Amino acid sequence: MCQLRRKQWQRSVRVAIQGTRKDKDLTQEEAAARMCWTQDIVSNIEAGRRDISVSEFIVLANELGVEPETMFRRVAALVTLKRPVL
Repeated sequence: MCQLRRKQWQRSVRVAIQGTRKDKDLTQEEAAARMCWTQDIVSNIEAGRRDISVSEFIVLANELGVEPETMFRRVAALVTLKRPVL
């Protein structure tokens, strides 16, 4: 069960990042440039091939023009939507 919850959180982080980037009409290249990253890093994060640290998540939110708290809420809402009904 713990592994399932971890995967739900990881997926929700990816979906929140990708959704926010797209809401801001940014390409992966444009988002990467704001972070001084390569496009591959953004692609790998969004595809689940690379985890993102909390500090990277906060800086990325700021660079995308979103309050980190708003991004965290978006992630939490996505996890809540995926909870199995018991």
